[in-house]
Amino acid sequence: MEAGNECNSRIVPERVMEAVKRTLVNVEELRTNFDEFLSLSDPEVQAEMPPLQRAQSLLLLAKAASTLFTVRLRCNGVQPDDHPIKRELCGYNSVFYQTSQTDSGEERP
Repeated sequence: MEAGNECNSRIVPERVMEAVKRTLVNVEELRTNFDEFLSLSDPEVQAEMPPLQRAQSLLLLAKAASTLFTVRLRCNGVQPDDHPIKRELCGYNSVFYQTSQTDSGEERP
């Protein structure tokens, strides 16, 4: 193998580097807003919310946690579709979808 080809095979493609940079920006944005986001789980804050808004905020927290867990699985080389947690994540998505329809006034099936 030529030395030039060895060197080129070690270079990270520009597309990958752009994706990594976008992910870093998103993680930094998450870090700056995470404390405020977690305040939704505070019982005092929950007590001030109407029941539907309280349910939606708890589901949003569950969805965020499941999304972060999915990202962690992917970063560790595990396919989330092959992980036992997949069934739980589908359940959250179903309930989240139903509450979003209720909030918008649409009929649920």
